[in-house]
Amino acid sequence: MTERMSLAEYLSRYGEVKTRSKPAQHKKAKMRLALAVMVLTGEIERKLGVKDIQPEYPFAKERGRKYRLDLAIPSQKVGLEIHGGAFIKRTGGGTGGAHHTIEGRARDMAKGNLAAVMGWIVIEVSPNEVADGTAFRWIEEALTFRSSTV
Repeated sequence: MTERMSLAEYLSRYGEVKTRSKPAQHKKAKMRLALAVMVLTGEIERKLGVKDIQPEYPFAKERGRKYRLDLAIPSQKVGLEIHGGAFIKRTGGGTGGAHHTIEGRARDMAKGNLAAVMGWIVIEVSPNEVADGTAFRWIEEALTFRSSTV
Protein backbone atom coordinates (compact mmCIF):
# COMPACT_ATOMS: atom_id res chain seq x y z
CA MET A 1 0.00 0.00 0.00
CA THR A 2 1.28 3.44 -0.89
CA GLU A 3 1.97 5.76 2.03
CA ARG A 4 0.11 9.00 1.44
CA MET A 5 0.41 12.45 2.85
CA SER A 6 -2.87 13.89 4.08
CA LEU A 7 -4.27 16.96 2.37
CA ALA A 8 -3.87 18.98 5.59
CA GLU A 9 -0.22 17.91 5.91
CA TYR A 10 0.50 18.82 2.28
CA LEU A 11 -1.19 22.22 2.60
CA SER A 12 0.71 23.03 5.80
CA ARG A 13 4.05 22.28 4.09
CA TYR A 14 3.51 23.49 0.53
CA GLY A 15 0.49 25.77 0.57
CA GLU A 16 -2.35 25.64 -1.91
CA VAL A 17 -2.13 23.06 -4.67
CA LYS A 18 -1.15 24.87 -7.86
CA THR A 19 -2.24 23.88 -11.34
CA ARG A 20 -1.77 25.50 -14.72
CA SER A 21 -4.87 24.34 -16.60
CA LYS A 22 -7.27 27.21 -17.28
CA PRO A 23 -10.57 26.26 -18.99
CA ALA A 24 -13.42 24.96 -16.84
CA GLN A 25 -13.70 21.71 -18.85
CA HIS A 26 -10.24 20.77 -17.63
CA LYS A 27 -11.30 20.37 -13.98
CA LYS A 28 -10.80 16.60 -14.01
CA ALA A 29 -7.28 16.91 -15.39
CA LYS A 30 -6.46 19.65 -12.85
CA MET A 31 -7.64 17.46 -10.01
CA ARG A 32 -5.66 14.46 -11.29
CA LEU A 33 -2.52 16.57 -11.53
CA ALA A 34 -2.97 18.01 -8.04
CA LEU A 35 -3.60 14.57 -6.56
CA ALA A 36 -0.62 13.08 -8.41
CA VAL A 37 1.71 15.82 -7.11
CA MET A 38 0.45 15.37 -3.56
CA VAL A 39 0.79 11.58 -3.59
CA LEU A 40 4.24 11.64 -5.13
CA THR A 41 5.49 14.35 -2.76
CA GLY A 42 4.43 12.25 0.22
CA GLU A 43 6.07 9.12 -1.16
CA ILE A 44 9.36 10.86 -1.90
CA GLU A 45 9.47 12.46 1.56
CA ARG A 46 8.53 9.34 3.49
CA LYS A 47 10.30 6.61 1.53
CA LEU A 48 13.43 8.46 0.37
CA GLY A 49 13.78 11.07 3.12
CA VAL A 50 14.03 13.92 0.60
CA LYS A 51 12.86 17.22 2.10
CA ASP A 52 13.61 19.84 -0.57
CA ILE A 53 10.72 18.96 -2.91
CA GLN A 54 9.28 21.94 -4.75
CA PRO A 55 5.98 21.87 -6.66
CA GLU A 56 5.73 24.23 -9.67
CA TYR A 57 9.45 24.95 -9.55
CA PRO A 58 10.74 27.72 -11.89
CA PHE A 59 14.05 26.34 -13.14
CA ALA A 60 15.12 28.75 -15.90
CA LYS A 61 14.66 32.27 -14.52
CA GLU A 62 18.35 33.06 -15.01
CA ARG A 63 17.85 32.25 -18.70
CA GLY A 64 14.91 34.66 -18.94
CA ARG A 65 12.34 31.84 -19.23
CA LYS A 66 9.25 31.20 -17.12
CA TYR A 67 9.51 27.42 -17.44
CA ARG A 68 8.33 25.44 -14.42
CA LEU A 69 8.54 21.78 -13.49
CA ASP A 70 5.48 20.15 -11.91
CA LEU A 71 7.69 18.75 -9.18
CA ALA A 72 11.40 19.30 -8.56
CA ILE A 73 14.20 18.38 -6.22
CA PRO A 74 16.45 21.38 -6.90
CA SER A 75 19.44 20.21 -4.84
CA GLN A 76 19.75 17.15 -7.10
CA LYS A 77 18.45 18.79 -10.29
CA VAL A 78 15.80 16.10 -10.72
CA GLY A 79 12.41 17.21 -12.05
CA LEU A 80 9.10 15.68 -12.99
CA GLU A 81 6.53 16.68 -15.59
CA ILE A 82 3.09 15.08 -15.29
CA HIS A 83 1.21 15.21 -18.59
CA GLY A 84 -2.42 15.11 -17.51
CA GLY A 85 -3.77 16.70 -20.70
CA ALA A 86 -3.93 13.31 -22.40
CA PHE A 87 -7.01 12.62 -20.29
CA ILE A 88 -8.94 15.67 -21.49
CA LYS A 89 -11.62 14.91 -24.09
CA ARG A 90 -11.83 17.43 -26.91
CA THR A 91 -15.24 18.55 -28.10
CA GLY A 92 -14.41 17.48 -31.66
CA GLY A 93 -13.21 14.07 -30.52
CA GLY A 94 -9.88 12.68 -29.40
CA THR A 95 -7.82 13.81 -26.46
CA GLY A 96 -6.51 17.24 -25.78
CA GLY A 97 -4.22 19.30 -23.68
CA ALA A 98 -1.44 21.61 -24.77
CA HIS A 99 1.01 18.73 -25.03
CA HIS A 100 -0.92 17.16 -27.91
CA THR A 101 -0.66 19.94 -30.47
CA ILE A 102 2.27 20.70 -32.76
CA GLU A 103 2.91 23.99 -30.98
CA GLY A 104 2.56 22.37 -27.56
CA ARG A 105 4.98 19.60 -28.46
CA ALA A 106 7.48 22.20 -29.74
CA ARG A 107 7.22 24.11 -26.43
CA ASP A 108 7.73 20.88 -24.48
CA MET A 109 10.82 20.04 -26.53
CA ALA A 110 12.32 23.52 -26.01
CA LYS A 111 11.67 23.30 -22.27
CA GLY A 112 13.12 19.78 -22.02
CA ASN A 113 16.18 20.70 -24.06
CA LEU A 114 16.90 23.76 -21.91
CA ALA A 115 16.51 21.66 -18.76
CA ALA A 116 18.99 19.10 -20.16
CA VAL A 117 21.50 21.82 -21.10
CA MET A 118 21.20 23.17 -17.55
CA GLY A 119 21.97 19.72 -16.12
CA TRP A 120 18.48 18.61 -15.06
CA ILE A 121 17.10 15.09 -15.28
CA VAL A 122 13.44 15.59 -16.20
CA ILE A 123 11.13 12.59 -16.07
CA GLU A 124 7.87 12.85 -18.03
CA VAL A 125 4.93 10.75 -16.83
CA SER A 126 1.16 10.44 -16.95
CA PRO A 127 -1.03 10.51 -13.81
CA ASN A 128 -1.45 6.74 -14.26
CA GLU A 129 2.31 6.26 -13.89
CA VAL A 130 2.19 8.21 -10.65
CA ALA A 131 -0.69 6.06 -9.41
CA ASP A 132 0.96 2.72 -10.24
CA GLY A 133 4.33 3.67 -8.70
CA THR A 134 6.32 3.90 -11.94
CA ALA A 135 7.05 7.62 -11.50
CA PHE A 136 8.32 7.06 -7.95
CA ARG A 137 10.68 4.30 -9.12
CA TRP A 138 12.08 6.53 -11.87
CA ILE A 139 12.65 9.38 -9.42
CA GLU A 140 14.31 6.97 -7.01
CA GLU A 141 16.58 5.74 -9.80
CA ALA A 142 17.43 9.31 -10.89
CA LEU A 143 18.34 10.26 -7.31
CA THR A 144 20.47 7.11 -6.98
CA PHE A 145 22.24 8.04 -10.24
CA ARG A 146 22.84 11.60 -9.04
CA SER A 147 24.29 10.46 -5.71
CA SER A 148 26.62 7.97 -7.43
CA THR A 149 27.99 10.58 -9.84
CA VAL A 150 28.69 13.32 -7.29
